[in-house]
Amino acid sequence: MVSTNNSITNSSGVSGNVSKCSNCNEIVRLGELICPKCGTILASNTSASTKALPKAEETFPRRTSIGSIPRYYQKVTLIIDGKQAALPAAQHLIIGRHDSQSDAPPPDIDLTPFGAAELGVSRQHIELAWKNDLIFIVDVGSTNGTLLNGQRLMAGIERILRDNDELIIGHMPVRVRFIDN
Repeated sequence: MVSTNNSITNSSGVSGNVSKCSNCNEIVRLGELICPKCGTILASNTSASTKALPKAEETFPRRTSIGSIPRYYQKVTLIIDGKQAALPAAQHLIIGRHDSQSDAPPPDIDLTPFGAAELGVSRQHIELAWKNDLIFIVDVGSTNGTLLNGQRLMAGIERILRDNDELIIGHMPVRVRFIDN
């Protein structure tokens, strides 16, 4: 508790709008949350609380946020060397290249027809994951790495994928498009 007395001056020269600590009677400035002498919380001091306002009204047209991809009207397409590869609807997709000489499982999206082996694409290069209407991209530990808009992805770290992003998968340039049906 704080008792208020506006005309008191303490030994430190604090005066004007002041109050007393209910624990040690130290004079403190109004607005202080803790007594500087004894450390008591000056809980009754309400000057630091946030004023409640009426609910705000939207004054701008609602639009889809960046990176949002409502599945009912948009599909994700990769544009590679001028050719389009539409991605199937799935919660997770592994993108890479198929290698018949390997025991590794084939990727969900095989980039072999686009010259993936020659361009340094790993068998399991990146993963796309849909979470709460956002698409996340993760480099799953590829040999030659992945760039997202010129920035190297760290293996295992998710980044949001947006419409018109540019990927370099190994050395393969890929444009990402969210296309309306």
